[in-house]
Amino acid sequence: MNTKFTSLVISIALFAGLNAKAQITPTPVSDTIDINDISALMYADGMDFWNQKTGLPFYKAPKTGNVCSIFDAGIWIGGLDVGGKLHMAASTYKQRGTDFWPGPIMDSLNYSSHQDTLWNKIWKVNKSTIDSFRQGKCVGIPASIKNWPGDGNVALGEMAHLAPYVDSNHNGYYDPAGGDYPLIRGDQAMYMIYNDDRGFKHGESGGIKMGIEVHLMAYQFNTPADSVVNQTTFLHYDIYNLSTNAYDSVYLGYWCDMDVGNGGMNYLGCDSANNYWYTYECSNSDPDGSGQFAGENGYLNHLPAQAVAYLCDSMSHFMYYRNDFTVMGNPKADTASSYYGYLKNMWLDSTHVTYGGNGYGGSTKSNYFYSGNPVTLSGWTEPGDGDPCQDVRGLSSMGPLTFAAGKALTMDIALVFAQTTIPNNQYSVAALGPDITHVRGFYSAQGYGCSTTLLGINEPKAEQNVVAKLYPNPFNKSATLFVNTELKNAELNVYDMFGREVYNMNNIYTQYIPINRNQLANGMYFYTITNDGARVANGKFIIQ
Repeated sequence: MNTKFTSLVISIALFAGLNAKAQITPTPVSDTIDINDISALMYADGMDFWNQKTGLPFYKAPKTGNVCSIFDAGIWIGGLDVGGKLHMAASTYKQRGTDFWPGPIMDSLNYSSHQDTLWNKIWKVNKSTIDSFRQGKCVGIPASIKNWPGDGNVALGEMAHLAPYVDSNHNGYYDPAGGDYPLIRGDQAMYMIYNDDRGFKHGESGGIKMGIEVHLMAYQFNTPADSVVNQTTFLHYDIYNLSTNAYDSVYLGYWCDMDVGNGGMNYLGCDSANNYWYTYECSNSDPDGSGQFAGENGYLNHLPAQAVAYLCDSMSHFMYYRNDFTVMGNPKADTASSYYGYLKNMWLDSTHVTYGGNGYGGSTKSNYFYSGNPVTLSGWTEPGDGDPCQDVRGLSSMGPLTFAAGKALTMDIALVFAQTTIPNNQYSVAALGPDITHVRGFYSAQGYGCSTTLLGINEPKAEQNVVAKLYPNPFNKSATLFVNTELKNAELNVYDMFGREVYNMNNIYTQYIPINRNQLANGMYFYTITNDGARVANGKFIIQ
């Protein structure tokens, strides 16, 4: 078993009792996304790419080999409530406990071992299966479609709609027997739902819970003719604030222990102008790991670089820290402020990262670690700094953000892998920029848009010839809903995120329907339009 992370194990016994009541969830299940040239192991609680059984990485790039470019990854998020109290959730190696549990948020009295087992799942589906189902080529309903978690149980306090789907028969709930099917991205997708709502104080970060529900869709495209996209995994996060707290000074981060091959032979860097960060080899060869890196196969002379690229948002910070217990090392045990500080490029002694050298103790503050160009050795780079090859972790973040109760944050990133056959560690780094530009162009061409949640029922299919458009969206005081068909005794119903009807208008005979905020709180809402007894349209809007 690999021992690269065991320097923290000493702390486990000291903190094992902090969150005992919350630790009732069975071991999270896992599955692999693998339809293209990447094979990646992911877990139901959002802890990704680290094989918890073997202790070794499982992000095989390319998948035909047995070498990995990522060891472990997950999200960090923290913010302040109206009283200035810090709430924090993070995922690393769970050596002091966990901050996230599989499944949706529900009323606290309804959490149980039965519900834990019910929601300890990953939902994996291929586009080809959906296409065959829609074309009537399947004998029965495929399990990946039948078991899709489209709706929650509002009686238990769950959100009314969970994983996105197409409501083909317009009955307002997920009904695969009636022709409904998952709405996914890519040629293969895996859907995970997890939350930080269990207990009060988290075991991993020591933070107070935020009351967030995370929906993650990981997806890949099978594009052999496009080798760049064929070695990319896409991640779409929807993060819902289901607490009663309005958070300020929120930072949302993507943490990664990105061991490219032999984890002891890596450097990190970022391109802040183009919103990505990366890990690459620190020399012109990458031998198999030994000692604490035993079991990690090296890339030998085929040296790659692995990047985390933001597709929609600006990366406001990039932070590096070491796998040790110095002021520049692992977050302090049971100290949420140390995790939160790293999201803001603050060292463990609350001093800000400074430009140049090892980033500590200088005079010029920097939000981007190693932001220079290692190919030309211009600016601030790790090889230019003379750093030894070592085991380090990277953390990018967006913020500061506001996060009101009932609202959602989204994050779209691409894990882009570049590899050349030339035994020079700079060539793959140089290839990352053009490859990421290509991936972003490909993503844009899919029409997914940005800052768009996947939650809820998809609009009716185009062949129904009914189009409903609400503008502006989001809105603050009022909006207008336009329907491109004649309405006769129509009815508009609006529901909150828990499926409760909060607004109703009937006897509608106009195509332009006014919607007034009235007493509705900020957040996301769903609407349906019934015309002459038949449901003809549905959608969603945001009040802010």
